[in-house]
Formats: sequence, structure tokens, C-alpha cells
Amino acid sequence: MDEKSSCEGACSRDTPRLSESSIEEGLRQRPLWRRTADGRAISRAFTSKNWSAAMEFLNAVSVVAEREGHHPDVAIKNYRDVEVVIATHAIGGLSRFDFILAAKIDAECAATYSPKWARENGLA
Repeated sequence: MDEKSSCEGACSRDTPRLSESSIEEGLRQRPLWRRTADGRAISRAFTSKNWSAAMEFLNAVSVVAEREGHHPDVAIKNYRDVEVVIATHAIGGLSRFDFILAAKIDAECAATYSPKWARENGLA
């Protein structure tokens, strides 16, 4: 489940759900991502430097998602707090395609973090 794989055919009722062990392994490979409280999705959240940096990141995510045909839920709150949530909607849970998309976002979408947030989260 890396950025070289494809999300083609991602959102189908026939898409197999990942096992718990596969989800745990996927999260080990994607340290910026967390499982949502309900366990049905993964999310990445951070505070960007400013509104423009948040929009640049989400615009880059949009390009990747459209190319892959697998679309996350995205949000900006408080003008620079960014959240991306990925799930395979057709199965109401996680599939390998969710981790493929997360890997592609990590590889292709540069985030400009708030310096304070980056320090507090060990990314500075």
C-alpha cells in the first residue's frame, strides 16, 4: 500500500474491507495518519502556516484524489486547521485504497505547517 499503487476501482460494494492487522500495519507505514474514533476511516490533521498554505495543500489533495478517483472528506477550520479524512464510502470502512491514497497524499502534497504546530508535533 504505497504511492506507486493505484486506487482504480476503489469505491465499490465489492471492495474488500481490511483486517484489523492490515489496518494497524497501514497506520505504522503512515505515521501522520490516525484512525477516526469510529474506526471506519483514517485522518490527517494539522495547523498550516496560514489560509493560503491550507488551500494550497487541499488543492494538491484535490488533484491527487481526482486523478485516483478516490475522494477524501476535507475541511479547513479556524482559517488554517486542516483535516483530511479517507474511507471507502461504499463499504463504510477501510480498504487498501484508503492507505494508497494516504501514501500518495504524503508523497505528493506538501504541507506548510505552522512553526509552533510543527515544533509541538516533532516535525520541526
